[in-house]
Amino acid sequence: KMSEKTEWEDALVKHGIISKTVKGPTQDELDLKAQEEDQARDKLDDLTLDDLDEQEDDLDDEILNKYRAKRMAELKQAMSKNKFGEVYELTEQEYKSAVTEASNKDDGVYVVLHLYAFGKLECRLLNEHMSSVAKKYKYVKFCKIKGSECIHGFP
Repeated sequence: KMSEKTEWEDALVKHGIISKTVKGPTQDELDLKAQEEDQARDKLDDLTLDDLDEQEDDLDDEILNKYRAKRMAELKQAMSKNKFGEVYELTEQEYKSAVTEASNKDDGVYVVLHLYAFGKLECRLLNEHMSSVAKKYKYVKFCKIKGSECIHGFP
């Protein structure tokens, strides 16, 4: 074992020249432990639903049903967060509740807000891109509001 002390170290400790040190695990020991944990990890987590169906006969029904129930709960939780999927046009009255209060709620909604100027090409392009991104990231609330409505005197 790499962490054993030598006779020289024992003699130095005995005569009070150095203090008794407790050595931690070596890098090899840490790597071995991490590898064992990886092997012990549930192999079913890496399988797709088709792979699970193929191995259905080989696996115990109880284990398979438990895993399916766990996976379905994960999917339902993920789907409950995917509730937006579009860019919302806000008014001055809706701003506070749609942006500030939504991001402070317990579910931690992320809000992306675009303050745009009407008639600007750059703003129109950004609105188009936000629409496509909103369809992909449905758990993020994408909003837009005319800058002059949100901040009075906005250019």
